[in-house]
Amino acid sequence: MSHGMMRFFMAGVLLGAVGCEARSDGDGTAAEQGNVACSDGLDNDQDGQIDCDDPSCSTARSACPSLDMGPGGGPGGGPGGGPGGGPTGNETGNALCSDGLDNDGDGFTDCADRHCTYNPAVTVCADAPGERTNDTCSNGVDDDGNGFVDCDDFSCSQNPWVSVCPGENTDALCRDGLDNDGNGFADCDDFGCSRNALVSACAEGEAGFCLDDVDNDGDGMTDCDDPDCAVAAACGGGPAPQRDGGMRPPVGDIPPLTGEFHETGDERCSNGVDDDGDGRVDCDDRHCTYNPNVTVCPGARENSDALCSDGVNQDGNDFTDCDDFSCSQNPWVTVCDSEASDVLCSDGIDNDGNRFVDCDDFGCSRSALVSVCRDDEAGFCLDGIDNDQDGDVDCADTDCAGASVCGAQPPADGGAPPADGGAPPADGGAPPADGGAPPADGGAPPADGGAPPGDSGVPPEDLPPPFDPAGFETGDALCANGVDDDGDGDVDCDDIHCLANPAVTVCDAPREAGDEACSNGMDDDQNGFMDCDDFACSRSPFVTVCGAQENSDRACSDGVDNDDSGHTDCDDFACSRNDFVGVCDDTEGGFCGDGWDNDGDGDVDCADSDCAEAGFCAQQ
Repeated sequence: MSHGMMRFFMAGVLLGAVGCEARSDGDGTAAEQGNVACSDGLDNDQDGQIDCDDPSCSTARSACPSLDMGPGGGPGGGPGGGPGGGPTGNETGNALCSDGLDNDGDGFTDCADRHCTYNPAVTVCADAPGERTNDTCSNGVDDDGNGFVDCDDFSCSQNPWVSVCPGENTDALCRDGLDNDGNGFADCDDFGCSRNALVSACAEGEAGFCLDDVDNDGDGMTDCDDPDCAVAAACGGGPAPQRDGGMRPPVGDIPPLTGEFHETGDERCSNGVDDDGDGRVDCDDRHCTYNPNVTVCPGARENSDALCSDGVNQDGNDFTDCDDFSCSQNPWVTVCDSEASDVLCSDGIDNDGNRFVDCDDFGCSRSALVSVCRDDEAGFCLDGIDNDQDGDVDCADTDCAGASVCGAQPPADGGAPPADGGAPPADGGAPPADGGAPPADGGAPPADGGAPPGDSGVPPEDLPPPFDPAGFETGDALCANGVDDDGDGDVDCDDIHCLANPAVTVCDAPREAGDEACSNGMDDDQNGFMDCDDFACSRSPFVTVCGAQENSDRACSDGVDNDDSGHTDCDDFACSRNDFVGVCDDTEGGFCGDGWDNDGDGDVDCADSDCAEAGFCAQQ
């Protein structure tokens, strides 16, 4: 199955495959069903028909609508960003935006719903953004005073009622296979689509689109017939839940970050057990290291109001004060404008001014210290709150089975935390006996093979082998044979493994590939990013001049934050959205020659059914 190869490598050519999984037909082929599979440009079920030309996509009516889409991206495409230029069949219009109900089931009621505030025809919302029409989005003025002008403002660029901004902001634009806004990402790989509450083409559920007479998630059930819409008032649902799917406790009921409720304080940070069940013990737990009152954790730290405002890089990680995640994502620090605590992540306010609110902000949704955005209880097994809203609180929830306060015993090794990021089992597939020497034209890998720093704490035998080009579709021979050799769904010069290898000469697209191109001070692939600021450099294991990175299976399963981004292994986009990294995927496809059980299912390379279509395996 294809790994959307343009997820992070901007190679100067359009390579827009949607990086989401399709359902399997059970015979080794993927089904052509659902909005994602029906808009990815691939013949997933290999019946000779692609996307909306395939009758199997008849239920994916968001990806394959029968409506005549106007220039605004919605039915009619009304002029000036006015009525008719955006989505219909949702909670919009003055009547639905003032009835006190969550009509469409998206978790937002009336003027808290962007279907209301972004529609210029809605006049009942006093707090609607001042930039939401074609006129106000092209006048060169910051009409709503939020610091963003015209198309730099999300109320313009992510607004389906606005057509003057090049963007991915409608179902039509999010299923056309084009990088409409020129940011290197197409359709559901673009946050303008996948993180836009007004776009259904990338939705995995029907909630939020329960009035449009479309089977948005392609499961054969439309609107109120779909259980996803049970929360919608239009379908008889009750009061609106939070966007994350459950009624959260009032802000005042959220307990403070103290040793009573979390693994923090000198005593719990030195007892050798995982008290709160988050998989981290003592000073490997940020509840310990981010708390300035904890004194038992060694090393310099930047974790208090004083240390986060002194202009000094206290912890030596090249980030100072509020540019350091230990400040900006630290609930004990108040001097940084941030979304970093349960209170700030549930107040409905964009506290850090980055245009994302609460759980839509990575400062909330990707923080180990924030519970209100989680879908499990682990890590919050002491606070008396049903954090994941499954009806079970703390130790009554099976998610807390690993918490010492719930009776879990520390491991024999003293409680060393597991390698964060889903490392495969130690016996998941030995590397080739010959070490996987690359072919003559394969391009030499980095000198250290992508090995992690020596202080990773993970035994080398438990880590995947170093990056080896021999395991991928790369080199002039493989990049010109017309075959998808490694099973990632991309052939020859459409494969990033070819484009990223500086030794490959058969691909004529402009490229930023290799140490020389990544250190010459030029934007070689003309994508607006130069050298190590270009993901084609910083996330390529063929490049060594960009410092320590998370860009190989080995570096992405060692439990170390190699690139000092504040995210480790599969929590780092450099790993989870990188086509050179397989340990963060749940498929072997694309990694059918590396000698490793990338998806941890016990089958290695060609023994895995995911590799059935790989050229490497057809030769066996």
